[in-house]
Amino acid sequence: MGILLLIGLYTLLKGGPHVMSAVFAVPPAGLLFAIGRVYDLPRYRWAGVVGLGLSVGLELFATTPAVYLNGPRNLLDASPLWGSAAVPMAVFAVVLACSGLVALGRLWRQRDGD
Repeated sequence: MGILLLIGLYTLLKGGPHVMSAVFAVPPAGLLFAIGRVYDLPRYRWAGVVGLGLSVGLELFATTPAVYLNGPRNLLDASPLWGSAAVPMAVFAVVLACSGLVALGRLWRQRDGD
């Protein structure tokens, strides 16, 4: 359902469905949010929300239409039909790395406090 809503948003605002962008953005966001909710981990809930927000924001406002005659020029070139799967994958890689660093910092503080 979330994928279809995101495809509708992309179609309305960008003029194309950007299918792969939606397919690669919604499942990791939903999974992180669900894990955070089930195991009471607020960091995971925030990671899901922030990751989805950044993915959608970058796709809507930072990507340019790609002309694949010469190949994509950079990470932010997106086909109007398929979108760019690299954008949500890169966003969630950064979000998960930051979440891991936060957890590591919390462990170090707990160890030093004992």
